[in-house]
Amino acid sequence: MAYTIEQFESTPVDSRVLAELEEAVNMNGLREDLPSFFAFIRRRDIIGQMEMLADQPGASGGAPLLICGFFRLDDAASSQLTLLAMGNMMRTLEEQGLSAQYVTFARDVFNNSRYNKLTAACGVPEGFSCIGALAAGRAAVKSEYADKHTIFSYIQ
Repeated sequence: MAYTIEQFESTPVDSRVLAELEEAVNMNGLREDLPSFFAFIRRRDIIGQMEMLADQPGASGGAPLLICGFFRLDDAASSQLTLLAMGNMMRTLEEQGLSAQYVTFARDVFNNSRYNKLTAACGVPEGFSCIGALAAGRAAVKSEYADKHTIFSYIQ
């Protein structure tokens, strides 16, 4: 059974977990010089403002942490490596009894030139593009849903 997170608890993600998330980026033999950048946003006011800028209020479910992943535009493998690192971070969060959900509103904001000041304030280097984000924390409300469709097709 799969689930979606409707609401997170407001409890901040512990600094120890943040350190483990940084380590997760290098799991599975990912390069030390990973062509990625990650912004860990812990301020709910900023997360809320980003939701409003993307016209998606509440999209993070009140998550106390938003992990925004950025890939280098001049590196062909960068987007795949960034997504792999984000997957590693999701597993690390699950191992710590926390939850994460992929959200797109951060991409809509960071990749819009109208919000370059926010991008700069978050320390995002030039030449990087946001691929998406993980809303993370302890889930307060989960909704289960049955997978009603097949996600594979075999063509022979």
